[in-house]
Amino acid sequence: MLALFTLGFDEKFAIRALLRRGLRSEDLVTVLIPEKRRDPRTDKAISLLDMFLKTALGEANMHILEIPIEDFSSAISKIRSYIISRPERPIYANLSGSMRVLVIETLIAIISTGLDAEIEVEAEDGSSIVSFRTWEILPERLDNIDLEILKRSLEAISLPELSKQMNMPKSTVWRRVVSLSKKGLIEIYREGRTMKLKTSRKGSFYI
Repeated sequence: MLALFTLGFDEKFAIRALLRRGLRSEDLVTVLIPEKRRDPRTDKAISLLDMFLKTALGEANMHILEIPIEDFSSAISKIRSYIISRPERPIYANLSGSMRVLVIETLIAIISTGLDAEIEVEAEDGSSIVSFRTWEILPERLDNIDLEILKRSLEAISLPELSKQMNMPKSTVWRRVVSLSKKGLIEIYREGRTMKLKTSRKGSFYI
């Protein structure tokens, strides 16, 4: 299991979640914290969580992932890339702690992977837990051609140039572009007499 936790100043949400779910030695606990905002209270929470893992498993299989929360796109891209790169499955995320912006970035990053994950949020007073699976709200999947179009359109590009780079007929590329535009992943606009295409901010999350 890849267990993700947005951690603030209190480790209790993470520990309660791990006690509910159980933990195996091959599972990886990943703590997400804001980059360049280390606080003594956060460090203490990390230390106590580390101690709990060592007591429960005899070792602490834990990774700290620092996120540049002020840069929305970079934050989502970093979390998304990390999740995809890890072999541990299933994916579980507890978003009960930390700053709201990090919680939102983490949730969007998980959803954008297209992978199924269980999301859990505990009320601040511990009275209730909201849980759902990402497959319930996942966007449509993109194939390799769609992803290539988004990559090549990070900088504004014309349809003829994109078609040439893709080595595909303009009509085929245009159908793909229209479909991506309807999903809000690519922008179509005119620059003088030339029609230009550019990957939207939402589209950049998938690259």
